[in-house]
Amino acid sequence: MKDNKTPSMVYLRIFVHTLIAWTIVLVVQLLLIDASSWLFVLGHYIAAVIVFGYSFRLFFKTEKKLTSYHVTLVALTFFLFAEAVYWIGFYNGEQNYLNFVNWMLPAFLIVSTIYMVGFTKQKKLF
Repeated sequence: MKDNKTPSMVYLRIFVHTLIAWTIVLVVQLLLIDASSWLFVLGHYIAAVIVFGYSFRLFFKTEKKLTSYHVTLVALTFFLFAEAVYWIGFYNGEQNYLNFVNWMLPAFLIVSTIYMVGFTKQKKLF
């Protein structure tokens, strides 16, 4: 039986987990687009932490060798790629969402969540 733990397969799995989580968070944002500003931001933060946390919890259940730092770094690269493709290629509206509250802080929460999920799973804290 072929081992699916080659580096390219692991990176592909990180990409898939990142892309699926990113897409779900985007759908939540689209559902909240007409909500008040504070509800939109709160929903974005909560969705980002829960969805990326759950997605990478599933990832770290099967991946024991990579450090949480390495996985976070690769996931961040894929996340930035997905964001660039969306903002440059698909989004036609105003670019007023590229600010600290709507972009930088959620990105920080996502990266911190991925790292902490990996750290806690590898240290068997939870």
